Amino acid sequence: MRAATIRDGEVLVAEHPDPEPGKGELLVRVRAAGLNRADLMQVQGFYPAPPGSPPDILGMELAGEVAALVTAPISKEWAARAGFAYPGHTEYLAAQAGAAEFAMMLAGPQLRVTVEVMCNTTR
Repeated sequence: MRAATIRDGEVLVAEHPDPEPGKGELLVRVRAAGLNRADLMQVQGFYPAPPGSPPDILGMELAGEVAALVTAPISKEWAARAGFAYPGHTEYLAAQAGAAEFAMMLAGPQLRVTVEVMCNTTR
């Protein structure tokens, strides 16, 4: 990916490895980004990078679309007992996104598997 980067106290566009989202994080395919006052203060050393963010990459403001979302397993039994109206979080996220067809993907460092069965909601 290309990103606004701090190098030797200056801002330049540089190549970086594509980020890998962790549990509870999402990956955004950025279409536009901007630098705000906090970014400029970070370049000057007066403002820290947000927690968990690389200290040399700027751009707290962005526009784009979600490319990936990493969720943790949930107990479907306890979710149902709590009144969760969906069979699982895949169906819930699809409903929130307005997707009629969707699939769950299992991923690890050496393996990426998409479940063959397509889920269709009747809601």
